[in-house]
Amino acid sequence: MRLEEWTFEERNGLNGGQRNAVELALTPTLTWLWGPPGTGKTTTVSAIVAKLCGRGKRVLLAAPTNAALDVAVQSLLKRMPELANGALVRLGQPADQSLADRAEGRVLIDEIAAERGAPLAKHRVEVSGRLRELRRTLDALKPHQGRLTLEQETTRLRAETEIAALQAVVRELDKSLRDVRRQICREATVVAATAHQVVLETLKEISFDLVVLDEASMTSAALAMLVAGAGRGHTVIAGDFRQLPPVVVADTPAAQEWLRRSPFEKAGIATAVSEGRTPPRLAALTEQYRMRRRIGHIVSTAFYPESPLMTARSVARRPVRSRAPWASAQLVVVDTSGMKARTARRQGAFSRYNLMHAQLAAALVSGVSEQARDIALISPFAPQARLLESLLPEAHLDEWAASTVHRFQGGERDIVVYDTVDSGRGVSRLHRWFTEGDTGSEGARLLNVAASRARDHLVVVGALDRLHPPGSTRDPVWTFFAHLLDQATSLPWEHVPAFSRGVTERVTSGIDERLRDDIGRAATVDMWLPGSPVRGLIDLLPALREIRHDDPESEAVTVWVEPEADGHVPTEAMYARREGVNVRPCLPILESCAVIGDVVWSAGESLLGPYPGVVLRTEHRAFADAVRRMQRRRSGMAPGSGRLGDECGRCRRMLVRYEQTRTGQPDVRYECPACDRTILSSASRRRRT
Repeated sequence: MRLEEWTFEERNGLNGGQRNAVELALTPTLTWLWGPPGTGKTTTVSAIVAKLCGRGKRVLLAAPTNAALDVAVQSLLKRMPELANGALVRLGQPADQSLADRAEGRVLIDEIAAERGAPLAKHRVEVSGRLRELRRTLDALKPHQGRLTLEQETTRLRAETEIAALQAVVRELDKSLRDVRRQICREATVVAATAHQVVLETLKEISFDLVVLDEASMTSAALAMLVAGAGRGHTVIAGDFRQLPPVVVADTPAAQEWLRRSPFEKAGIATAVSEGRTPPRLAALTEQYRMRRRIGHIVSTAFYPESPLMTARSVARRPVRSRAPWASAQLVVVDTSGMKARTARRQGAFSRYNLMHAQLAAALVSGVSEQARDIALISPFAPQARLLESLLPEAHLDEWAASTVHRFQGGERDIVVYDTVDSGRGVSRLHRWFTEGDTGSEGARLLNVAASRARDHLVVVGALDRLHPPGSTRDPVWTFFAHLLDQATSLPWEHVPAFSRGVTERVTSGIDERLRDDIGRAATVDMWLPGSPVRGLIDLLPALREIRHDDPESEAVTVWVEPEADGHVPTEAMYARREGVNVRPCLPILESCAVIGDVVWSAGESLLGPYPGVVLRTEHRAFADAVRRMQRRRSGMAPGSGRLGDECGRCRRMLVRYEQTRTGQPDVRYECPACDRTILSSASRRRRT
C-alpha cells in the first residue's frame, strides 16, 4: 500500500516504522512483527486489525493471557469504537474489569447474548458479576492474611464457599450456552480469545480471514500453530523474542523443542536476527515511547544491539508523575555488596529470598510521599515477591504493584525497584539467570523485562560484586550491569534506612537490649542462628521464658541453631534447652534473623554471635507475618517450626533437621549426626567390599 492511500485518521498516532509494519501485514501471508518494550506493538496490531476490518475481513485476535488480550482489545476499541455493538466479541472472563458491563457497548460474549434475549446468558452474566464481587472481597482480605479477625475469617470462608458453588453453576451454564456463543462468533467481525480458548469447542470449525497472535513470544510454538490453523493463511505473529519465553514445567527434549520455544525461535527468526540476517517478512519497531532516555539506552545497548531502540522526542516532554526522595535520577543503583546480605530458601527447600534486601525495600516504600502515583517492586524469585507484596500500603494497592518479573511482563510503572535477591552468601551458588547471560538466554530476557518496565526511574538493588565480577563473560547481562555501574547514580545502602521514617533501621549498638525489649512485647519468637557460638542467647533467656502461648499444640518460641562438628548443639543453645526453650538443630541454616512479634531482625553474620556484622531491624506487621510464613518449617519428614525435637535413642544427641542432600541439593531428612552417619558409612564400606 502506498502512503497516500492512508487516511488522516489511519496515519494519526502511527510512526513511520509502525505504518511500514501495517503495510507489510496487509499481504495475505505470514508476517512477523517484532515489538521491543514501549515501541507500540499493540498499537500497531490494532491498526492492522482495523485496516483489515475496513476491507470486510473477519479477524481472530489472540494472546496467551487474559491480561495481554485485554490490552489488545482496549487498543482496538480506542481505534474503532464502532466495533462495540456486537462486531467485536471477547470470549471468556477478562482480567480488565472495565471491559465488563460497558456503557459504550458490550464486548463480552455472554453480555452480547443476554442483550439479544438469551435467558441463560443473562443468568451467566449475573453469576459472573457475583463472582467478581466475591473475588474483590477476597482481594481486600489479602493484606490481612495471617491476622484475620473472627469476622474477617468468617467472611473469607463464606466467600470461598460461594465461589466454589458458583463455579459449578458456571460449568453447567457454559455447556448449555455453547451453541448461542458459536452463533455470535460466526456473526462477529473480530473475535478476541486467549490462545487456549481458540482450540476449545466454541470456535471449533469457525474460520477467519486474518489471525493475529499478540505476545507470541510467550506462546509455545505448538500452540501458535494451532491458533494459526483457525485462519486461511493470512497470519500476523507479534511479540518480542528478547523477552521471557513460555513457562514450561516438563524438561523432556520434546517439551523443550515445542513448548519452551516460541514461534520466533522455532521458525528461526531469532537466530537470523542474532546472526545479522533480516528475515524478509519481519517488521521491526524501533522507536520507543515508554522509557526515559537513559533507561532506554541501557536496555537497547544490552539487549537490542542488532536493532537499536530510539527514544521518541515526546518522552523528554512528558511530565514526571511520580516522585520519591530516593529516586533522584533515571537510573539508580543500590549496591549491597558491603552488607553481606544472605540469600535463603523458602521454608528451607524452595525458591530464594533475601531478607535484608526486603528490609531495604521496606525503607524505600516507607519513605515515599503522596507524590508517588505508581511504583512497582519486582524480583525474579516468587518468595521475594511475596515479601515485597506485604510492604504495599493499603491506600496504594490499586496503583502500586509487587510481582515476579515473569508475572509483570506487559506491565509498566513510573518507578520500578528491581530486587535481584542473589548475593552469593547463604545460597552460595548464583542462579543461572545471573551466570548464563547469552543473547536469548532466560537470564538476559528476564533482566530485559525487569529494566524495561520503568517509565521514569529504574532502581536496581543488588550485590554487584557477585552479579558483575571482574573477568566475567561479556554477554548481554554483563553489558547491562557494566553500563548500569557507569551511568547510574549510586545510592549507598547505608543511606537507605534514613528514608524509612523509623520502619527499618540499622542497629549498631545495644542489640541484646533492643532484642529483649522486642521479646517482652511479643507473643511468638522464631530465631535462625547460623554458626557458633551464640553468646547473646544466654542474655535473652529470661525474656524468652516469660513468653506464654495461647495454643497448647505449638511452642511460642523456636530457636534454630547449627550443630557443631561433633553433632552437639552449641553450649549456649544446650543451656537454653535445659532452661525450657525450644531449641532445634538444623543444617545448614542459610538465614540469620529473628521474627519477634511484629519485628524482623536480620544480620550478615550470626545475629547472636560475637560479630553479627550488619544488623537491620524492621517493624512492620504485614512484613513480619510474611517473613514468618516464608521461614516456618513444615512438619513431615522432620518436626517443623513450633514443634519440639527428639533425641537419638542411642547416643542422646538431638536429632538434626537436614535441609540439603550431601551433594548440596534441597532436601529434608531427620537424623542423628553421629549414629545415622556411622550406619551409612558402614553400609557404604560393605557395598565397596
